[in-house]
Amino acid sequence: MDEVRPLEVECDWCGRPLAGEVRRSQVGKMVLVRVAHRSESGRPCLGTGRRLGTWPLRVELRSTPDGFEARIGDGGPKGCTDRESLVGILRELGVERAEAVRKVDAIEPGWPVVVEAQERRRAPRMTSATSA
Repeated sequence: MDEVRPLEVECDWCGRPLAGEVRRSQVGKMVLVRVAHRSESGRPCLGTGRRLGTWPLRVELRSTPDGFEARIGDGGPKGCTDRESLVGILRELGVERAEAVRKVDAIEPGWPVVVEAQERRRAPRMTSATSA
């Protein structure tokens, strides 16, 4: 069964927020939200909203005796030798470079750093929830 998360988009005609849903299978695809609503003037609006489907991912970064590791979602740890490798992983997940560097610099031994990223790939990463 396909997981579903809430999605809020802006109407392309009147600008009002529209509440819709995004399915796990729609990651990386354009999602169209069409909801009956009224414009600010009170008239029925036929506009729709659209956004690229994304999925929240939890990325845990930590220091290890051999360097660093990143754990994406429920997946296993991925070992990295330096901080720049961790920045590269976060950049692949759509995190801006400045924020990625800031998060990686905050890693201290014994204290993991958690980053919430938005999955944008068409082929989603396999997690325990999607592999069952």
